[in-house]
Order: sequence, then structure tokens, then C-alpha cells
Amino acid sequence: MEYTFLNLLALLGSIALFIYGMRAMSDGLQKLAGNRIRKILNAITSNRFISLATGIITTLVVQLSSATVVMTIGFVNAGILSLRQAIAVIMGANIGTTLKVWVFTLIGLSKFNLSEYILPLLGLSFPLLFAKRKNVKSWGEFITGFCILFLALGYIVDTAPAFGNEFIESYKHLINNGIWSVLAFVAIGTIVTMLVQSSSVAFALTLVMCQKGFPFELGAALVLGENIGTTFAPNLAAIVASSKAKRAALFHSIFNIAGATIAIIFFKWYIAGIDFVMSSTRLGSPLISGNIGAVATSLALFHTSFNVITTLLLVGFIPQIEKLMEKIFTNNDEDENHHLKYIHSGVMNTPELSILEAFKEIERFANLTAKMNSMILQLLEEKDQKTKESLFLKLRKYEETSDKLKLDISIYLTQLNADEAGEEISENTGKLLAISNELETMSDLYFTMSKLLEKKDEENIYFLPDQRENLKKILLLLENMFAKMNNSLAMNKVDVSVFKIKKVELVELKNQLYREYLQNIETGNYGIKAGSIYNELLQICERVSENISNVAKVIAKQKKYK
Repeated sequence: MEYTFLNLLALLGSIALFIYGMRAMSDGLQKLAGNRIRKILNAITSNRFISLATGIITTLVVQLSSATVVMTIGFVNAGILSLRQAIAVIMGANIGTTLKVWVFTLIGLSKFNLSEYILPLLGLSFPLLFAKRKNVKSWGEFITGFCILFLALGYIVDTAPAFGNEFIESYKHLINNGIWSVLAFVAIGTIVTMLVQSSSVAFALTLVMCQKGFPFELGAALVLGENIGTTFAPNLAAIVASSKAKRAALFHSIFNIAGATIAIIFFKWYIAGIDFVMSSTRLGSPLISGNIGAVATSLALFHTSFNVITTLLLVGFIPQIEKLMEKIFTNNDEDENHHLKYIHSGVMNTPELSILEAFKEIERFANLTAKMNSMILQLLEEKDQKTKESLFLKLRKYEETSDKLKLDISIYLTQLNADEAGEEISENTGKLLAISNELETMSDLYFTMSKLLEKKDEENIYFLPDQRENLKKILLLLENMFAKMNNSLAMNKVDVSVFKIKKVELVELKNQLYREYLQNIETGNYGIKAGSIYNELLQICERVSENISNVAKVIAKQKKYK
């Protein structure tokens, strides 16, 4: 039967439906388990085998190894996971993804007619999509995606071309060319997976092709390429991330490429081993033409064993791999970078993880603002003019960075709130936006202080020793408040009464210094210009303390998401 252009379009439509079903099922699972997954990853220890098991479990839950890897890169970027932990999680993700292969093989492509149950199941899940409860709606999305996935798999089987003797004869120059044929189909598998951005989709196509008569050996070569191609999305996600995240993404690529290389070197013996296992267990040889059931099971076995063997070979060398990654990507991240450091878009982007990324970015924002306080303190004591000019320039850069951070965080949180308009997400995004606004206001205030001090130097205005000491006292109080604020942000826990006490202490000191300032102005002890700048700096310090107190109040009301 001739394979027409219409048949090809039908196949492409079936693949598109399959991808949609996979995404819908995965999104539903991520929403159901996103918070639990975050807690699991937060609980990872330095034990490589626990991290390995975590990667397997996480991928079994989300059903996308690339989602687990991208999420892991995000956690490394946010400083929650170390590179060593991430390496083990990524190894586990490669093993966890093999479950889908067995599901496709044993359910989707078996003699059991699943299609009889798909439409009734779809009918039951449809009303769940309109439920008000988030979990019920997520279950509806998962079940609907599952149904669409296996409907599409059936369509792929129906619309895929048959690979009979005519095909083998026509392309024997490509098929029967030894190691070069293997390398060619590894490359094809890599490209196809990069295009569809899912090794599961590419593997499902390979399974169907082999069921339609495509040679098992070349199907295995496609599987090796699919393992390499699945590294594309994580590396893409890590482009704008930190050096640590780039190392994790690079390891994922090296891991899959190294495993594929080993398999290619021993390809002939590897295929013979799979054939021996299948024949010994009476499941049938995948090398015998027409033995369709054996081919599908053999491909699943090849895929699983390939990832397990690669992991067993490399799991003992995780410390050495970590050092190698650190040599390849040196740490050149700078606090002054105007771009977001922790917020990181990727395949896995559940609301809980998005909130966590925003929270880490705000922690960085708060530390940056605290550094501005330290720089103002340094300016009061510094006598070298070049050092002062360098500090003025640095404060300007920090203020520009804070403006950019506030804008980018606001855009990110606003978009998150629009996409996930649940009550809890709305409440958390609103409070994080409030903290971001307070931090940006503080950075503006510190920049104003730097401009006042710069004006003082330009006009040759001098502070008396007691003015300098008084300003240092109040700035040191602010430094203490910043330390407590940043600790509260890190712990997501705050004692508001402590900030009230500190604020009262600062205000009382400021009022006392203001009264002394008025007396010194009246008696002529303070010059008018120096006194005016001194007073403005005192007033600004009080306003900063108010902003810090506001942040503490927001943290006190913040939902527990860490």
C-alpha cells in the first residue's frame, strides 16, 4: 500500500496529539505533587544513593526526565542543592524515565485493547476539569492527558508506515553499513528528540517503527540518540543560569554522551546480550523477523539496562566528576549582575517552585541592599579619594541593579499570578511584590545618601568627629536590623516584636541626635551646610528602619513555602 502525503500528515497529527497528552499528564502530576517534590529535594542529604533514589522517584512522579533535570538545575541555581547532590539526582532521573518505556510497551502496545476503556475514562475525567478544588482539577488534567496519550499512541500505530522487505532493500546501503549505520541512526535519534523536546515521544515512535518491521539494532541506535537529545532542553534552560547550574546541565550531557559512547563501542556484543536474555527467557529473539512482541520488550530492556549500567559505572566517581565540572565552568558570577540569578524558566515550573525561585531572588536582593548600608558606613570612614569614588560608582551600580531586579521580579510574579490565579499563589505573590518594593525603596534611599556624601566631598564640607560617630552608631543599628531581616527571610520565620524594639531604639537615638543637632546649630558648633547634610542622613536612616520593619511584617504573614 502506497504511503501518501495525507498519511504523513495523519502521522504528524498523531505525534502532536501524543505530545499534548504527555504534557497535559505531566502538568497535572506536577501540580498534584509539586510541593511534595520540593520537600523531597530539600531533604536530600550528601549520600549519593539517597540522591540517586530521589531522582528516580521524582521522575516517576512527573513522568518527564527533562523536567526533573531542569528542576534540579533550578535548585542548584538557587543554592538549595549542591552540584554533587544534583549529579546523583540526574543519574536517578535517567533511570526513572525508563518506567514510561515499560508502560508504553506493556500497556500501550500490548495485545490488551486499552482503547475500549480510554473513552469512558475520558468521559469520567472531563467534569473534573471544571472543578473549583485545585487538586480535583489537577486529577482531571492528569487523567485526561493519560487518555489522550494512549489514544494518540494508537493513532501512531495506525498511521505509521510499514517497514517491510521493500524498505529494507531500498535503504540497505544505510541500514547494513556496520558501525556507520549505528552512528547515523544515533544522530537521527538525537535530532528528532531535540525537535520534539521529549525522549518519551521519540521512544514511542521508535517502538512503533520496530513493531512495523524496522530493524531492532537500528531501533536501539535511535534509543541511544534519544538519550543524548534529551539533554538539549536542560542545557537551554541553563544558558542564563549561574555557573553552578551550567555545571549540572553539562554533567547531564556528558553522562548521556558517555553512556551512549560506551554502548556504541560494545554495540555488537550489547545487542547479542539482549538477544541472549530474551531468548533464554522464552520471550523470543528480537533479531528474528516478524517477532514483533519481542522487539518492543527488547527495546525497553535495552533502554533500561543502558541507563542502569551507565549509572553503576559512574556513581562511584561523583566527587571526581564534580571537580571536573568545576574546572570546566569556573565561578565568575557577580553580585552586580543586572540579570535575575535564581529565577529560571524551564520545563518544570510548578507554582510552588516558581514562588521558591522568586523568594531566593528576593533574598539576594535583600543582601544587596544590606551591602549598600555597609558601603555608606565605609564612606564615612574612608579618606582616600579614589576609594571613595569607587564606592560612589559601586553604589550607583547597586541602585541600578535593584531597579532592574524589582522590575524583573514584578514581571515574573505578575505573570505567575495571571497563570496560577489560586488564592494561595495570589497571596504569596502579593507579599513577595510588597517585599520587593520595600527593598527597592531602601536602595533608592541609600543612593540618595551616597549623593549627599558625594556633594559633601565636592563642596569641601567636613563632618565633625561627633557627627561621624553619631552616623556610624545609627548605621550600625541598621546593619543589625538588616542581619535580622535577612536571617528571617532565609528562615521564612520572624519575631516582629524584635524589629519593633530595634526600630524604637533607632528612632529614640535619631530623636536624641536631632535634638543635639538643633542645639549645635543654635550655638554655632555645626556649620549650616554640614549640619543640613547630617540631618538629612539621620532622617533617611529612620525611613530605612521603617522599610525593614515593613518587610518583617510581610514575612510574618507569608505562607510557609520553604
